[in-house]
Amino acid sequence: MKNIKGFTLIEILIVVAIIGILASTVLVGLSGSRGAARDARRISDLRQVQGALEVYYNANNSYPPNGQGTTAQAFYTNLSAALGSIAKSLPVDPLASNPGYGYESDGQQYIISASLEGSMPAGYTTPAVPGSFSVISCAAPVYCVTL
Repeated sequence: MKNIKGFTLIEILIVVAIIGILASTVLVGLSGSRGAARDARRISDLRQVQGALEVYYNANNSYPPNGQGTTAQAFYTNLSAALGSIAKSLPVDPLASNPGYGYESDGQQYIISASLEGSMPAGYTTPAVPGSFSVISCAAPVYCVTL
């Protein structure tokens, strides 16, 4: 009979354990990157909404009103209907458990916001919130864009 060489059970278990440790290390390292990527998307989404708001203003000589509701998120939902002819659909937050995007307007000024998971981007300065706005707070970790 031929002598067949192969791996022992112990050798296989050691290799599987090493692969498991490496995989868990990589996944822990990627979790911060995923949050940073979602934050970058949120900031990009706000810029897209800002562009749609400017198109709306050029057509109507005012920004869309707050509409029904009492929260910035409810105002943002109403904004989708107001911008329906300009934007097919407004972006939504990439993480369902996040509060989402906010909007507030008095017709001549607006502020849109997004809650970030990580730290504020380098070079970001918190914009001055107009005195007539009371729903949105731009304190970190809320990223705001205003007119």
